[in-house]
Amino acid sequence: MEPITTIHKTVYDGINAALPSQCQRGKTVLITGGAGGIGFAIARAFAIANASHLILLGRDRLRLERATKRLQQEVPSFSGQVMTQVVELADPDSLECVWKNVLETSLAVDVLILNAAYMGESQDILQNGWRQVWEQYEVNVRGNLTLVDKFVRQTQVEGRSKKFIVDVTSDAINNYEAMEGQRPYAATKAAWTCLLQHIAFEIPVSDVQIINMHPGGIYTDTIAQMLPRDCYEWDNGAMHFFDPIHYAPANIDTFIETLPGNFAVWAATNEAAFLHGRYCWAGWDIEEMRKKLGDKELANQQFLRVGVIGVKDAVLQE
Repeated sequence: MEPITTIHKTVYDGINAALPSQCQRGKTVLITGGAGGIGFAIARAFAIANASHLILLGRDRLRLERATKRLQQEVPSFSGQVMTQVVELADPDSLECVWKNVLETSLAVDVLILNAAYMGESQDILQNGWRQVWEQYEVNVRGNLTLVDKFVRQTQVEGRSKKFIVDVTSDAINNYEAMEGQRPYAATKAAWTCLLQHIAFEIPVSDVQIINMHPGGIYTDTIAQMLPRDCYEWDNGAMHFFDPIHYAPANIDTFIETLPGNFAVWAATNEAAFLHGRYCWAGWDIEEMRKKLGDKELANQQFLRVGVIGVKDAVLQE
């Protein structure tokens, strides 16, 4: 396939969450890591798209409360309900409580946004020690798998048979050179992306639509806690989008963080069904993707999927 040449940095008409084609009215959306960063940007976009219920998961109760207030302030037209729950993705019992609480509200989750991730200290793999490396797998792989398992198995609600999973992945899965010091994180993201794509092979898009989305290189408050700003050429120039102290609502639409938020809403519609089980960047133009992802490319089961590219057949010889 020819490369995508139209790369967006801001929201455009094709993915604008305010358009009728992106409407999420009647939908319940669960977002991990929804209190800040990309997760909050996604929550805000779904609020603009008129989702009926937003369930935000996070580790910090105070941040979740602030996120709820911000959504109400920034999207005054949002008439849905925001629910929050403190959760530890590495703890299966904690995740079990999430679904128990959802069932008690008689809701069925229609859209699952897998945004939360754990990035350990910046060190080489063996310098970290196996325990810290494995902690990242417990969150980034097992935690996500637990949520997907519960999500797919949940009680069906009449009239809402199709579900959507949007996984916020990273170019760490394909950018080996840029991941010095964070290779355990890259390995866990690649492992989960691959596992989710295999799940997509087993579930028809008419039942559960699954898309892996790289949001872009965005310097969020979470990233700021782990990496210096000058270590990478980030796609955005301002981090106070996420800062409740310096945050300026009037400037919200000038920041690139709104792009992956709106793209995630589009990815949770039938318009994006052609990307089922595939990896894409939020900045790629959707019309150009639609035109260039022809029958030949989609017939290639390795295209935009995690795997060893270049080995078509392997024959063992004695």
